[in-house]
Amino acid sequence: MLSSGMAGKVTLVPAGQEPSEEERDADLAAFLQEVNKLIEMEPEKMTGAQHIDRLFRPGSKYFNMNPFEVLGLDWDADPDAVKKAYRRMSVQVHPDKNPDNPLADQAFQIVKAAADRLDDEERLGFCQRICKAAHDAVERKKAAAKKKKRKENAETGSIDDSVPEDDPHKFKMAVKIMISRMFAEFEQRKAQLEERDVANRKKAKEEQARAPSTCKLY
Repeated sequence: MLSSGMAGKVTLVPAGQEPSEEERDADLAAFLQEVNKLIEMEPEKMTGAQHIDRLFRPGSKYFNMNPFEVLGLDWDADPDAVKKAYRRMSVQVHPDKNPDNPLADQAFQIVKAAADRLDDEERLGFCQRICKAAHDAVERKKAAAKKKKRKENAETGSIDDSVPEDDPHKFKMAVKIMISRMFAEFEQRKAQLEERDVANRKKAKEEQARAPSTCKLY
């Protein structure tokens, strides 16, 4: 589970594995397939049409939960880079620039929403802490896998302790997957809290309506 505070630390509870309902999620399956075969283009060299296609690729529900992914940025981007990317992409995908593309308006809204999530230092810092937690989680997973392999090697005499994440590209893809899952978990938790708040306010209102009047008659 993801725990967070806008000014606090972001952590991933070690026991958190992919929920079974996510495993059955067609959008997640498409995301995992797409991210593992991903060959990234440089965002600055992409056309508006290419960006729109990117924002609606298979698994876009999960890709687009990461505002840095939407804006084509590394997660350690600074505020100036965020503003620059937003200015460029908002023009490129704008419906006026893509009058024949029915997805342009939605793409523009996706880009704007991503920029809004990073539009001040506090929000930017919070999203970066989510990404850093994801990066660290993959690092720990990699270290644990290598430790396990070295233990096995002690029994077999092998000296090879390599794991898939030793490949920089595979490590980057693993981090990308973890970041999107952590953002998804955060959004799910946020929705649950909002739903609970609505239910509590409704309950309080009903209890107030049922409460006997204390008005005195003179």
